[in-house]
Amino acid sequence: MGHHKDIQLSGIGSGIVDILVDVTDQELKELSIEKESYGEMSTEARTEILHGLKGRTPVLVSGGSVANSMVTFAQLGGRGAFLCCLGDDRYGLHFAEEMGDFGLTIAAPKLVESATATVVSFVTPDGHRTMRVDWGVARRMCPEWVDTEIIARSQWLFIEGYLVAASPSVAAAALHAAREAKRHGTKVAITCSETWVIEGFRAGLDAILEHCDLLFANAREATCLTQQPDVLKAYAALASRFENVVVTAGPEGAYVWYDNRKSHVKAFPCEPRDLTGAGDAMAGGFLYGITNGYDPETSARGGCKLAHEVIMRVGARLVTGAKEYWEHAAGLHSEA
Repeated sequence: MGHHKDIQLSGIGSGIVDILVDVTDQELKELSIEKESYGEMSTEARTEILHGLKGRTPVLVSGGSVANSMVTFAQLGGRGAFLCCLGDDRYGLHFAEEMGDFGLTIAAPKLVESATATVVSFVTPDGHRTMRVDWGVARRMCPEWVDTEIIARSQWLFIEGYLVAASPSVAAAALHAAREAKRHGTKVAITCSETWVIEGFRAGLDAILEHCDLLFANAREATCLTQQPDVLKAYAALASRFENVVVTAGPEGAYVWYDNRKSHVKAFPCEPRDLTGAGDAMAGGFLYGITNGYDPETSARGGCKLAHEVIMRVGARLVTGAKEYWEHAAGLHSEA
């Protein structure tokens, strides 16, 4: 039973590759895709469309909610691992390589002749994105494929709420991961992911929340989960239900209940450009702090700063400077 906890944080989520491709409004029309819509597409359709847009090199970015948090965690210097499902296609290879470059251990079954989950983002000249997701093997994750050895070696496991909504087998895998974590003395952090996950998959979410040591929710998710009228009442309700809670409230900052202590961290004011990834960066920054001996307020301040930096740029995560931003916000000016 006694595993050496050499991994600070492992995350379990969907291994998704974002494929960014520039198109004109006319090209979208010709593809019969409604601008700024979000939908699903088959692997075949994706292959055909990208082939039709040849001559343009799509930009590939490994993504997914908890995957983004894990990248942030690793950029800060944390020792992390990521559990997911990848296909044996170029996208799966790209995902594994990119995560490896960040220093993350990837625990994914090798699925032969399978498509890695992708989101094609058609970017029009005005900067707007039209998205088509192909879930591929991400929907096939099941309990047997969860690397329990990695979980046993981890101090914390971070689970994304999206998993309970992906498919029954993926929901079962998430629950299995949470139970295995408990069996091995690994603490469990969970992010709600979206209000539609809470509304549509409540039973599955509640099942993993039974094992939750730390819950991440934004204001909308917190009020949805607790059926409270405002963020402060929702935060109080969550703090009475869970051991530790971080509720992010956009410009109002973050409310933190950790180690029986309540604190509020102010947001860094800004004009946001792209809100994608703010919560993921916050979670990664907070988890880095608490696993590396910083107090919850310092950890939350670092997390809020990363969220602030992410939303001022286009894209779901920071390319450089994460460590400096975190340390600056935490009040640790490293002697460089």
